[in-house]
Amino acid sequence: MSLPTDIAEMKREAVVAPAITGDGVVAQVDEVTEKQEKEKSLQSVKGPWHWVGGIGSAMRKAAISVTPAFIVNNSSNILGASHVATEFVMFKSGMKGNKLVDNPSNPANWVIEPVQKIWQDIATNSKSRDYSVEQIFAGNPVANFKKFAMDTNDASHREADRQISENQSRIKLGEKAKSLSLGNPWQTRTTFVGLVIWALSAVIPERKDSDQEVERMATMRTLHPIQYVGERLKQAVWVPEWSSHKRQMLGLGYVVIGACSTMGSWRQRRDLNPALVEDAKLIAKGLKKAYTFNGAYLGTSVLSFLSSIPLLFALDENKGYSTFGTILMGRIPVMVKSIKQKYRDNDPGASSYTAGMVSFQLENALQALIGGAEKLPDGTIVDHEDEKQRAIKAAKIIKREQKEHGAKHHSSNSDAVPSMVVSNVSHDDMAMPDRVLQQQATSVK
Repeated sequence: MSLPTDIAEMKREAVVAPAITGDGVVAQVDEVTEKQEKEKSLQSVKGPWHWVGGIGSAMRKAAISVTPAFIVNNSSNILGASHVATEFVMFKSGMKGNKLVDNPSNPANWVIEPVQKIWQDIATNSKSRDYSVEQIFAGNPVANFKKFAMDTNDASHREADRQISENQSRIKLGEKAKSLSLGNPWQTRTTFVGLVIWALSAVIPERKDSDQEVERMATMRTLHPIQYVGERLKQAVWVPEWSSHKRQMLGLGYVVIGACSTMGSWRQRRDLNPALVEDAKLIAKGLKKAYTFNGAYLGTSVLSFLSSIPLLFALDENKGYSTFGTILMGRIPVMVKSIKQKYRDNDPGASSYTAGMVSFQLENALQALIGGAEKLPDGTIVDHEDEKQRAIKAAKIIKREQKEHGAKHHSSNSDAVPSMVVSNVSHDDMAMPDRVLQQQATSVK
């Protein structure tokens, strides 16, 4: 059976098929419908998730209804611009000194100095300067990477030694030595990636799904899931088409954000305790803080990584953005713990981190409520769910037919006598020639 390449052709075949095959297709459609009805009836007794989903859908519909169409239809642009502003605050939480403006008396410095400091932080603090790739792959790469990434005491000593070496070079040049301080380079990288992708999101026009595209992708995901994943990944990495696949571009960015943020969990900062031997060594070198691990921060990082999945692989914009926002709303409990630990450790970026994370959560709530939605000027909310479900149902029928056809073909082949065997026994001069000659002699007598 040849696969239809267009959903219209698929629908046409679905109409023609009953006339050709009798009641087979109709029976299959009825069977699928009956199965869906059974599943739907079971959902009401499966526990709270069914009701939670219903409440969430109702809240989203209500939010879209009361929000002006312009905001709904351009939510990724508006929230992208808001996210860029928040990233400036997050830069402050990860940089050394945690100050964006040194001379606030001049109003111009409120614009000039933050840009200069953020650029400098990106150019310096985001670089890996305390460990090289060659060092990681020399010997046991796993053990070396663990030491580099997760040994916070060793990382503190390496950074202190590096800054001491830089100060010695400055003194030789007649310059003044700088005080030693720790930044979070992984948080800088996280913030930089977020700044780039959300700045692009703010300026790239939001593209709405067409029924044909939703049907095509729903059919592909059902019949060829591996091809579907490959198609979405191609859309994410192919830069020339980011204008048409902004959501996938954001998904790729959140894969990187999740990875960098995870590494940053071992670069949080705490006060040094002179009563501890290792801390006393760091104090002797001139440090006032040391790196530490924040488990709650790691939790928020993992959720950031998971939020990339709907952005990359959801069937439509509506589902992609709303699920993305919903997943990130799950960061609230671990976010509170992460903030508490930052203040408990006297992390110098705690206040900026708190302000940034609260702002992010407000944006995530809006993504969950209106992200990816489409609203017509007359107030009609555009929903592609019917087209999606029809395409999935048709594709499942085709998949079932292919499976049954393959099973019948295999069965018929296994029951038949192999062609080589048939040819061997069907030629008298090749099948047991001695017995054939004996039979011929008997018949002559």
